[in-house]
Amino acid sequence: MGYDTVPVMDGDVAAPDFDGLKQLAVALASYGGHAMFHLVVVTPEALTTEAAFGGAVPDEDDVVRPSDLDASFREGSTLHDGVVDFVVFAAPQLSIDEVRAVVAGLQGRRIHQDTRLLLAVDPQVRALSDRDGLTAALEDAGETFSTGTCFYPKAPMLREATGWKNLVTNSAKLVNTLASAGYDVAWRRLGACLDAAVAGRISA
Repeated sequence: MGYDTVPVMDGDVAAPDFDGLKQLAVALASYGGHAMFHLVVVTPEALTTEAAFGGAVPDEDDVVRPSDLDASFREGSTLHDGVVDFVVFAAPQLSIDEVRAVVAGLQGRRIHQDTRLLLAVDPQVRALSDRDGLTAALEDAGETFSTGTCFYPKAPMLREATGWKNLVTNSAKLVNTLASAGYDVAWRRLGACLDAAVAGRISA
């Protein structure tokens, strides 16, 4: 699919929340450079499949199954086993709900001493996290925030300064963009990312 293609997604799945929609949008932008997409019933121009296509016949019809989604985590990864230098939740920066999900997923566990956990947030989310005790919980786990900057632009400099190479993330955008910075990346769901941060390594 090219830049001028507008994907239409429809199916028997629950509508994503705001954060899920945000992650989908940035992943599409980083993977195929799409200027627009339709998610039937969710995006305003696509309340029905017919409305999304505007009377046109789709050029392609691809069926995506749960097994295809599971396979995408393996196929999108260049790191399948080994020591984890750091786990990154960023690209885009996290909402306060995503920060809460990370803290809840840690369940009081500490980050491995040889692994870093990076959460990129904007100043407003950092202030909310301070107020709600989430910052303190992260500090108890051995980590803190990266505030006010996007991770991707500084990734090459961080790689050069630290020598870190093995990265785990739940961000499809980072997976699609970090190979050029010399990283080996494992793409995993939130829980697996946190397990890797605590264990200091990841297994296939």
